[in-house]
Amino acid sequence: PELHGLRIDPCLPSAWPGFRVERRYRGCRVQITVHNSRAAAPGGALQVDGVALDARQPPVVPATLLRGKAAVQVVVGVA
Repeated sequence: PELHGLRIDPCLPSAWPGFRVERRYRGCRVQITVHNSRAAAPGGALQVDGVALDARQPPVVPATLLRGKAAVQVVVGVA
């Protein structure tokens, strides 16, 4: 957690296909799904409830998007 949001910046072994985790952030249930993909752009991709966040920004989900329950999808590239 950070002051303005939840940083999601996973680093996975290349053999892992991904994982799912649920985390609480300021009372919000955040369901995070991480996919390991060779097709991902450098830096990966981040979506909150189906809406893509700007990949040029740090991987922080703004606190304003985390109310009640949120689904976060993360795609990381394989180095």
